[in-house]
Amino acid sequence: VWSKTWIADQIDLFAEASYIRSNLEQSDMNAAGQLLNDQDAWGYSFTLDFGYKSVLPGVDLKVKTAFKHSVDGTWKDVALQNNAKEFGIGLEAKYLSNWKADVRYATFWGAKQSNTKHDRDNISLSVTYTF
Repeated sequence: VWSKTWIADQIDLFAEASYIRSNLEQSDMNAAGQLLNDQDAWGYSFTLDFGYKSVLPGVDLKVKTAFKHSVDGTWKDVALQNNAKEFGIGLEAKYLSNWKADVRYATFWGAKQSNTKHDRDNISLSVTYTF
């Protein structure tokens, strides 16, 4: 967390790496005798948010970004699929700490053989009121 930089009033960075290694059992195979998961799988992800206070009277903005890369191996329980990637960007606006509007875009690519989302994009919009 960095506060008051020349880029933004606040910057939040969160990074995560995951690694899974397993001794494969017969139960890890599907009916056709194929493995459901690899013995090793790993990936990483990060989010980077830029916060801007009082852009307009009572309005705070936050630009949100996220990236995830499943580098090697497939482990379906934790959504690691060999070479799958996803990126998202969004804008959150808060008004007087009661209203919040959020719009986000996400895109997915890579791992065409195992990633059913590889050719998908999505947009989400939400508006909430806290009382």
